[in-house]
Amino acid sequence: MIKEVNLIIIAMDEEFEALLNKIKDYQVENFFDNKIYSFKFNKEYFIALRGKIGKVSTAFYIGQLSMKFNIKKIYNLGTSGAYQKSLNIGDVVIASRVGYFDVDVTGFSYPMGQVPHCPRFFESESVNITNLNFDEFKVHQGLIGSSDSFITIKNVDLFPLKELNPLCVEMEAGAVSQCAYLLKIPFIIIRSISDKIYEKDNSLDFDNNLKKASNNCVSVLLKLIND
Repeated sequence: MIKEVNLIIIAMDEEFEALLNKIKDYQVENFFDNKIYSFKFNKEYFIALRGKIGKVSTAFYIGQLSMKFNIKKIYNLGTSGAYQKSLNIGDVVIASRVGYFDVDVTGFSYPMGQVPHCPRFFESESVNITNLNFDEFKVHQGLIGSSDSFITIKNVDLFPLKELNPLCVEMEAGAVSQCAYLLKIPFIIIRSISDKIYEKDNSLDFDNNLKKASNNCVSVLLKLIND
């Protein structure tokens, strides 16, 4: 009987396919309207699931999976928009911590972005990135900003991103990190840059770079879990 599993949760089909193309030897079982992919890697058991886009869907599946499995650690992969101009397309960001930028309970004296009864920032498991060297892209580490919005030059000023000053922004890491915090499970967030939010029509860049960014994320994940 498997006592513990590591959960890999990924939002989009294209991002998930990048993982399956590298794993290949897996078993599949139905789970609600979804599927769980199980495999063993480097003597550890893993389950992988498409969490779908957005914080609510992600939190729903993590909650349901936590009642079915004894989850040892959560890995969350995906693509993101660069907030810092020093990041290049295809670069990978591993979160040192995660913070919301679409939560506002300041009316009750909470700092911008803090959910009541939770910390302002969710601290991820410590990862030493010095050994994560790739010829095609660079690996960075820092704050990832999370919301339920795809950020573009048209809406970026609606959010307190200058105050948060993250490396990149995306739509699921907040849910993953908050669920992990409540479940007392360590987590690692891996994001690859698919677009730059200050560039015009970055949604088109996202589409064009989705495959490359997804593959880079999976490369970092496999190196992490192979050590």
